[in-house]
Amino acid sequence: MAYPKNLLTEDEALVLDLKPHWLTIAPQALITVALLVLWIRASIGNGWLWQGLSYIAVAALVVSSLWLLAALARWFTTNFVVTSERIVVRAGVFAKSGIEIPLGNINTVVFKQSIFERIVGAGDLVIESASEGGQQHITDVRNPNSVQQVIYRCKEQLEERGRTRSAHAIANAVGSGPSAVSELATLHRLLQDGAIGRDEFERLKAKLLQ
Repeated sequence: MAYPKNLLTEDEALVLDLKPHWLTIAPQALITVALLVLWIRASIGNGWLWQGLSYIAVAALVVSSLWLLAALARWFTTNFVVTSERIVVRAGVFAKSGIEIPLGNINTVVFKQSIFERIVGAGDLVIESASEGGQQHITDVRNPNSVQQVIYRCKEQLEERGRTRSAHAIANAVGSGPSAVSELATLHRLLQDGAIGRDEFERLKAKLLQ
């Protein structure tokens, strides 16, 4: 199930909409297949031992199939979403639950993979943010290293849009032209990157707007 577009804000763009990695349903699928093979083998066997094993395999197969269906339902209704403004993790078959992290609040994104996870393209993301939840650990993400880069790129683009809007607002307030807007945006970027301090930023801004 895709993430509903009506949950996006007016200026928000959907960048990534991912389902969990198939590893989340691998245990249930493997056990169900193994029980199916056991039931088939027991069904063609002779004697009371094979007959008894066949009954046990059928019962176990029913339980395992229900377990697999539940896992598939969870997989189908779980979304890991990156938009131009936030990260959303949404899950639930009947009752929905999830987390939402504004990109502007994110401090760091770390991905973790075991050797096996690197081979199959799975892993976890640990997101440190200034939001109320603090650290969020998201498991079974597809290609987590690529997702990490997408998040950082979206965060950078969001900050750039914010600097441009701020520069436009200041320039419009004092009646400055397009060149002033560009230079103000550059000053905002230098301030945010730590290249200049707040006092130096205010001095240069005042000089630019004279």
